[in-house]
Amino acid sequence: MRGQADVAAAPAVASAVVPRRADGSPAVIADPRAPAASWTVSWLSAAAVTATMLPVYLLGFGRNYGSDEAVTVANFIKTPSPLDALTRQIVNNNHPLLSFLDHLVFSATGNDSEVVMRLIPLLAAVAAIAILTVACARRFGVLAGLCAGAYLASNPIFALWAQSVRGYSLLLLCAIASSVLLLQRRDAAWKGVAYVVAVAAGVATNVFMVPVVVCEAAYLGARRELSSRWSLRMLAGVCVGAALSLLPILDMGADYRGSLLSPSFPITVFELDFPGIAAAAFVPLVLLTTYRHRRDHGVVAALLALLAMMAGLWLVIRPFDLYARLFCWTLPLIGVAIAAAVRAWKPASVVAMAGVAAVLLTQYAGFGALEEANLQVAAVIDQAHADGLRVCGLGDMSSFDAYTHEFSEATSLTGLRECAVAVAVWLPWSEPDDHAIRQVLPVEPVYSATIPISVYRR
Repeated sequence: MRGQADVAAAPAVASAVVPRRADGSPAVIADPRAPAASWTVSWLSAAAVTATMLPVYLLGFGRNYGSDEAVTVANFIKTPSPLDALTRQIVNNNHPLLSFLDHLVFSATGNDSEVVMRLIPLLAAVAAIAILTVACARRFGVLAGLCAGAYLASNPIFALWAQSVRGYSLLLLCAIASSVLLLQRRDAAWKGVAYVVAVAAGVATNVFMVPVVVCEAAYLGARRELSSRWSLRMLAGVCVGAALSLLPILDMGADYRGSLLSPSFPITVFELDFPGIAAAAFVPLVLLTTYRHRRDHGVVAALLALLAMMAGLWLVIRPFDLYARLFCWTLPLIGVAIAAAVRAWKPASVVAMAGVAAVLLTQYAGFGALEEANLQVAAVIDQAHADGLRVCGLGDMSSFDAYTHEFSEATSLTGLRECAVAVAVWLPWSEPDDHAIRQVLPVEPVYSATIPISVYRR
């Protein structure tokens, strides 16, 4: 962030008098130890990071849709009108702008394959990596930019978002773009327009873009730089984005599933930002940057705003669906902190890259593997239906939404007595009892999958 750059760029001369701007904030002073990279070198750095990770992102790119993806594709993308993506919601599985864009792709190509539907999330992820890498290289130096980009690109959850029909990579792109535009040293009309577009796109993708804007406002406010112009831009972006996704937001409120304390929420956010043993490398770098910027009012205010919102959601509001991924935009904050640490202390680059290597070596086992065999089982269901057999589904059948609807949902085990074929989905929150099913349909399962989906046939 801008405050991090200001402090990191100051000369390490204790007796120096720090120049001030007209508003009293510290002026930016170039640090000859870590000169800003040129645009050409910055973009080459971004290209190197994305080219390294892209083959990983493409592992299993055409695998079957996961449960959430299947709901999204079936209910908001493979529908008669693109406006369907902007008019309804089902348990937070619609990220309106992402669904709308994918619907345009589906309408234009007539192709709803897994590969085609995942192209926009992949492009958003690549763009997010590139912008973060370039921004950090321009501000902190090329080595720092490489470390920041590599940190984000190697994160295993981010990599999963890059190959899923979900809006988190698009939300993260909007968060990065808005922050970079906000922290530009020279303002311009086109940058103001671009900022409003970035915020509006983020809010239209997921309402958790609003906390990003709150942190940005806190940063500028603490530095006494929150002008009426920036306030209007923030308000305009949020209002436009909310207007585009108003109906899904209202549906989300109507379907509110109540309160539930999630004791592990802070831990899951920590694990998102610091995966596995790599925390031993990344945490000290973030602490170093935080300590060095402890007197930067903007950075402190933004961090306090972030912590206050997370604590309020976790301990006060306590929504049933509170997941770490809703704070996906904390990832680039960690990347910027790592970049600032590298600029302040060159050996930090070795520590950062060791962390990246640890992530790649320990967090990618089985990445891209088939999660559930819903496509294969859907073929069995369709064939049984074509043969004139009654097919019943028991459990959470939403993972089949994108592939078939040729079955009747059974509400109890006794309802299976009238079915020739039964499909049971074994999920933690909806577990039919295998032994009990066999008492109704006394046969062994003829198909099983990684996320257990069993087909019972008389």
